[in-house]
Amino acid sequence: MSVFSNEQFKYYGVAIGKKPGIYKTWGQTYKQVNKFPENVYKGYHTLNECLEFMTDDGISKDTIQVFDGRGKGMPLSQYMQSLESTDNVSVAENDVVHKDWSGSDDDRNVEQASETPKLAVSELLTYVFHHMRSHPVDSIKSVLLDFYCPEAIRDAKSTLWDTYSSDLPSITRRVARGHKSVHEKDVNDIMDNIKLLDAKYCDNVFPVTFVAADLNNLPDVKPGETETLSLLDRVNRLERQMAKVCQPYKQTYAGVTSPLAHKIA
Repeated sequence: MSVFSNEQFKYYGVAIGKKPGIYKTWGQTYKQVNKFPENVYKGYHTLNECLEFMTDDGISKDTIQVFDGRGKGMPLSQYMQSLESTDNVSVAENDVVHKDWSGSDDDRNVEQASETPKLAVSELLTYVFHHMRSHPVDSIKSVLLDFYCPEAIRDAKSTLWDTYSSDLPSITRRVARGHKSVHEKDVNDIMDNIKLLDAKYCDNVFPVTFVAADLNNLPDVKPGETETLSLLDRVNRLERQMAKVCQPYKQTYAGVTSPLAHKIA
């Protein structure tokens, strides 16, 4: 797997994913590696570096395709020919492509929007968006409350609202009341707001992708595993309590050969 980063690269090589190839945007790259087991990918600033990564992983140049911001692919050889032959494209030694725009400002904005990935850093939100469509909400909440401190939860809530302020209601500053703590209420707010975003962007494409700058700040358990671990812990504690309760009876019936004594012992 590759380490998540908020740095923007010009090329992303996906050696192992849903559709291996070279991608020119993070958005398309994420679609290929998200939830794909044992994925292998990496970002580069130059095409040559990206090609070296792909071929070192055993992939032939003849099979590599290059995909644009809309997911449309073309064979590598054809892509390289287009770079060399197109009149309005000049390629520098570092593979940076400069286009001589003759279209309108709107056309330019559309192209830039499709080519430029929008990323925001939040380990908590990265975890939630990764699992939100495959695990129950309550299981995700349980992991968040077990793993993150109240300050981290509050920061993630602010980051979510700052990123999607135009799509979400005003942020609520919580005060502890009743049996629920403030950070429990903040987790509920995060999940409720993400549910709203999921309903709006139901085509699986979110305008902003959350990424993790530090993988140590990502929970190493899947939603639902915490409940299993908690159940095992309760069973172990119950066994220890039962052994403690039975200990006096073991001492009392020591040396007695009755059937009851054998059962207690």
